[in-house]
Amino acid sequence: MAANEWKEHPIRSAICTLLSLLLIGWWFKGDDLGFNSHDAEVMVTAQQNWFVGESKQCASVPMPKADDHHRFGYALTDLQCDDGAPHLMKVTFWGREEQPAYDLVMWKCRRDEKEFTCKELSGVKKERPLLDPPPPQ
Repeated sequence: MAANEWKEHPIRSAICTLLSLLLIGWWFKGDDLGFNSHDAEVMVTAQQNWFVGESKQCASVPMPKADDHHRFGYALTDLQCDDGAPHLMKVTFWGREEQPAYDLVMWKCRRDEKEFTCKELSGVKKERPLLDPPPPQ
């Protein structure tokens, strides 16, 4: 379709613009809501008797401070799933990357043939310190 034909069809042009904006918005908001997947190589504690296809509840601790590679609250860190030895594994996370409001993030993880897939379940909130101490009695 030639460029001048788009000018002749303003509704088509408006629909394409709207769809583009919706896709961009979905990507950014979807990430905030945990709808986008994120791949990471992390240490996973896993016993050898964890069968392919089996799911377990696991936990990660969001980073308490930023480092050279990740921002404060980055939650795609080492996974504690059981008392097995730690193994460096590829994990596909379905959940938010950054969760600075939590001390602990809970995941439901499934062992696949060569990797793990984890879906965010919930988080344990941090205790909020008082901004101002109470006045003396």
